Amino acid sequence: MVASLSLAGLAFAVVLGGRSGTYGASVGDVLGWGLATLASTGVGLLLATRRRENPIGWLLLANGLVIAALELAEAYADYGVLAHPGALPGAAWGVLVSERAWPLLFAAITAIAWIFPDGRLPSARRRRYAIAGAISYAVLLVVSLLAAERFEEPFAGQSSPLPELSESVVGIPFMLSGLGALATLFGGALAMRTRLRRSAGIERLQFRWLACRAGRRPAEHVRRRRPQPRRLA
Repeated sequence: MVASLSLAGLAFAVVLGGRSGTYGASVGDVLGWGLATLASTGVGLLLATRRRENPIGWLLLANGLVIAALELAEAYADYGVLAHPGALPGAAWGVLVSERAWPLLFAAITAIAWIFPDGRLPSARRRRYAIAGAISYAVLLVVSLLAAERFEEPFAGQSSPLPELSESVVGIPFMLSGLGALATLFGGALAMRTRLRRSAGIERLQFRWLACRAGRRPAEHVRRRRPQPRRLA
């Protein structure tokens, strides 16, 4: 089901991008995000069907769904706001998700780093840190969606469909949750380093595979520069 949603979202994004003309994604962007979605979804589906007890497969499936959803949101915004204003309902949601839901890109990968390769935390005492990290990502996502900050060009004139909270309200939670998410990311890297030192044979090969995949993954969801939207007379 998750894999089907990812593939459907990716296909819909490609169609909308193709119909958005010069406002749509470039061929390179489509290929990059498409390959990232297919790779994460394909490997996740393989692991989830063969080793259902290991959460890594399910996390990879979730990661593929997130990538597809963000690309679909961007394509939806391109078509409904820039190329054909008003043609799609809820295009403002596409802008919001595309611009502000970026913490989701790192959540699943960070979780995988903590439990790779056997699906368990390195030790029981690290459970509290993992829980704190999950809370940090959740808070970071919420305050990012609710922040009263202008969208980047060419969507600077768009209003958010959600209530907007001022900097005085979200500033401190954003900073603390951002630091928590960053610390969780570094914690996952340290956990992997510890396990790599103790690994041998197949487990060491698994670490090399993960390092190769991580090196090819986009570091962040970077918005492209696009022409300005049409001005209606």
